Amino acid sequence: MSEDDLLTRARTGDKEAVGALWDSHRRWVGAVLLAHRPATAELDDLLQEVAVIFVSRLADVRDPARLLPWLASVARNACRGAARKAQAGPGPAQPLPGDGATLVDPSTEDAGGGARGGRAREALDRTLAAVERLGPDY
Repeated sequence: MSEDDLLTRARTGDKEAVGALWDSHRRWVGAVLLAHRPATAELDDLLQEVAVIFVSRLADVRDPARLLPWLASVARNACRGAARKAQAGPGPAQPLPGDGATLVDPSTEDAGGGARGGRAREALDRTLAAVERLGPDY
């Protein structure tokens, strides 16, 4: 079966045709990804991202001659997206909820506790309470 026929069948939802098209192009897509991926991105993750777009948007490819350029563009865009995510980083730390009191290092407090030691203890207790309210992902 020709690639044009496979594309026609794949556009109508034929899963076998979609799989055959992906299998025939997966290796060179991997090569495009390797050439453009940022150092922090995993090839398998990028391939999976391209495969998801391939399956979900293949029906948009009307002209069989445009399949390879479209797929190369999807691969390069996946690499660009991964590079943007890597540059963005985790983002700035967010302040803990509370009254905005400044935390004091308890190790610098006097052993007697005193008024300053009490403030440090209160700040520590507020911090621990805030940490306990965080979701399990944090």
